[in-house]
Amino acid sequence: MLKIEGCIGNHAVLQHSQNVLISGNAVPNHHIRCELGEIAMSTQSSNNGAFKITLPPMAPAGPLTLQISDIDASDCLTYCDIYMGNVYLLSGQSNMALTLGDANNIKLKKSDYLIRQFEIEKQALLRPNQTECEECWQKTKENTLKKFSAVGFYFARELQKELPDIAIGLINASYGGTNIEAWISRESLLKSPITQSEVKSYELEMSEATPLSSKNIPAREIAEQRMLEKLFPKPFPNFGIKKSWHEIDFDDQNWNQMVLPDSWALAGYNCPGIFWFRREIELPASWANQPLELHLGAIDHQDITYWNGSEIGHTGEGLDISLINELRYYSIPPELVNSGKNQLAIRVSSFFPVFTHGGLIGPEDEMYLSCENDPERKISLTEIWKYQPERLLSSEALERCRHLGPGEAHSYHIMFDNMISPLKNCQLAAILFYQGEANTLGETNTYEGLLKLLIEDWRSYLSQPDLPFLNVQLPGLHVPRLYSEHSPWAKIREAQLRAGLFIGIPPVVLAESGAAYDLHPPDKIVVGKRLAMTALAIQGNTDFPISGPVYRYMEKLPDGKIHLHFELYGSKMMVHGECVKHLVIAGADGVFHEAKSRLESSETLLVWSDAVAHPEAVCYAWCENPANANLYNQEGQPASPFKTNKGVNYEH
Repeated sequence: MLKIEGCIGNHAVLQHSQNVLISGNAVPNHHIRCELGEIAMSTQSSNNGAFKITLPPMAPAGPLTLQISDIDASDCLTYCDIYMGNVYLLSGQSNMALTLGDANNIKLKKSDYLIRQFEIEKQALLRPNQTECEECWQKTKENTLKKFSAVGFYFARELQKELPDIAIGLINASYGGTNIEAWISRESLLKSPITQSEVKSYELEMSEATPLSSKNIPAREIAEQRMLEKLFPKPFPNFGIKKSWHEIDFDDQNWNQMVLPDSWALAGYNCPGIFWFRREIELPASWANQPLELHLGAIDHQDITYWNGSEIGHTGEGLDISLINELRYYSIPPELVNSGKNQLAIRVSSFFPVFTHGGLIGPEDEMYLSCENDPERKISLTEIWKYQPERLLSSEALERCRHLGPGEAHSYHIMFDNMISPLKNCQLAAILFYQGEANTLGETNTYEGLLKLLIEDWRSYLSQPDLPFLNVQLPGLHVPRLYSEHSPWAKIREAQLRAGLFIGIPPVVLAESGAAYDLHPPDKIVVGKRLAMTALAIQGNTDFPISGPVYRYMEKLPDGKIHLHFELYGSKMMVHGECVKHLVIAGADGVFHEAKSRLESSETLLVWSDAVAHPEAVCYAWCENPANANLYNQEGQPASPFKTNKGVNYEH
């Protein structure tokens, strides 16, 4: 009958120097005794059997034994190998959930055995007020290491370099592909003007839906596919071909231009849709009437490809959303190959974003044309293409995912109900949150407010109003660019920065450390290291600043240059290289040019461009993948991306 709530079990790590809360259920009105090490406390269960015991704060210690007894029923639960240490909640999307996997290349150290993980079960059920956890704590061993969060493990390792004798507990509550709305409690969502009306609509739909048992809940992918079929019951006709967009002589001079590879989101279309891409290709006379191989790189999601007006291949049909950036290879028959001018046209369809919002994604070295009889020569298909939307679709598919309920991890508050609710009594040293990718695929303007709401929500629920919240800023993704005005990833990074400054803890910056074609950058060591530096700074370690440089304000100079002022948090600013990369400057026309720069002091950067006589705005690392961003502090923490235009104010 005796049951314990929360993350209590053998090998558990409990937060030192804070009250230890033990709660559960027993026979009503029975005497309950709790012993942890040399401390013992007693209480009586209520009329419904619930009980709660608060043990006083304890210094770091272990191993200890925890014993909870129902004195009247002679019922007893005993947990061994308990440590008082530092406990961290790991949460967010797949980059936090990503495990060490095989981990054959990791050699365990003696201190690693003080790192433990408790993984909350990944579920998306309708289960409000969930309090019980059936999982167990895992010690760091050869046979358990592959289950550990990679970010969490490397974070803990870095901490132990400074705190070698203190146990570290990692509570892993992360779930891939989840949006932030799923992680906020129902109560907070209903209070927020951002989400209130949508949550009410969602609850009405759930009340009218046929109840599902746990056995009948469809898989996430099936639920999403069914939803798309309801939204788009009829196939979309190929209007482009009716307008001759595939023909060699079609006049596309009024179409817009885009540098490929890239997503159409970077052209300002942050929505699903159907787009056409055209490019004229000049072929040598020796290639005429020869069979060619067309390599288009990855396309998101479906395509129909035409050469000189004839279809030469297609991938995907109907509403298939399983084709996530698959490489495309098509053969061009010799009778379609002309000497000189040839026309390539591609119809790309993306109905439901998973990785990005459609387009020719690359990589660059997979986008080329080759001839079997001229194997040494390749014609690149990167750079400027013409494009035209055939059909723009709303982001309703994304919005509908939040209304699907059981089985769909996008649903409002469903991740909070399943994975955060059981942590009610857990005392923590800090929260580590790595999320935001899913919220780049739609409305980005609300993310700052939602992130602030989540922080307040979790602190309130855990009864720790000042609990440190360490937010990981989005890493780089897609083709590196100097500047991308419409970048959804840059907008989410800015929202993460502003929310972090609001609570006094700037985000951990990863913009320059991503992977162009991998949503899950393999280097999780750098993430763990930078998180640990921030965590140690919060704990009072003066060897580590809480953050890298953060832009504060700009100052226009009479000579047409700009002074940028930064907050350094006790450190000094440094440039890795001769000049700052991914730095652009614009005048009143809003046209950005690559900027020159020079460090004027440890806190100021002088910026100018010969092409801009009267500058009005500066942006740094404002694109999906600022791979060459090189502004740091002397401890190696990067500066956060920023923009000075459009009324942005980073004063803090």
